[in-house]
Amino acid sequence: MLGPKQLLLEADVTVLHAWWFIESVADLAIYVNDESKHILHLGIEILREIRRRYPTLPLNEVKQLAATITEIAWGEILQRRARKRHSITLADRRFLWSNAQPDPRCYLCGYRFSPQAGARLTRSGLNAPIADPLFVDFTRPRGLNQRDLRIEVDHVRPVTAGGLTDISNLRLACGWCNRVKSKYGSLYDVGSWALGKILNPHLGWVTVPQPFWVLRLVSMTGYCEEPSGCSATLDTHELFAGPHNARGALNPANFAVYCSDHDPWAYERYVSLSVARSRT
Repeated sequence: MLGPKQLLLEADVTVLHAWWFIESVADLAIYVNDESKHILHLGIEILREIRRRYPTLPLNEVKQLAATITEIAWGEILQRRARKRHSITLADRRFLWSNAQPDPRCYLCGYRFSPQAGARLTRSGLNAPIADPLFVDFTRPRGLNQRDLRIEVDHVRPVTAGGLTDISNLRLACGWCNRVKSKYGSLYDVGSWALGKILNPHLGWVTVPQPFWVLRLVSMTGYCEEPSGCSATLDTHELFAGPHNARGALNPANFAVYCSDHDPWAYERYVSLSVARSRT
């Protein structure tokens, strides 16, 4: 029932459940905001709760479980304490742009950045608007606004989850991906139902997937899944969301990743801006 992306779907929900469990044992917000508390306070609280919750568990296993939870939770607390957002400097932007050459792409979808967008990022050119596209991919309608076409600096680990503004945690992303990613980290962080439907001129009525589904599944897969084999990856190509079953809705249970050469919707996915905005 979970489809070809079963491992990713199960991994996302397992991580989500794990964090719910950890924060049910001890509210990390207390320790994030009260820096007089240290790991010993946290460890004692977690040990007491684990012993209360699992009274029949052998003491050595209680201690081992409590120690593991304490280690994970304390690392998260330290990250959150240090998560003050610092401005991304022009030097950082220029370093990231230089490091991305000669083929600068969005690290989340593989979209190739235009020279105009690069000039705006590094402030080496005029801030003239980037030309709007005539057609957009209805699964990833990059171009409905100017921000989508710009280059933005993304925190791989979101600031809200303790990510630091450090060059090791920064990547170049297209405005669409950066906006859609926001603070989300799991498929289950967004709505479980599609956004709606559009009347595609080639496909007829077709479901419009949640944008974060597309971003998450494309970025986590990272390569073209053409069954006969393909070498395209996010480092070399833009990758697209397409269905395994063309008669089924494009959702996480019916999701495949393709390069433009193997995309079953190579032409059908592109619709006018007016069609893309007409979702019902």
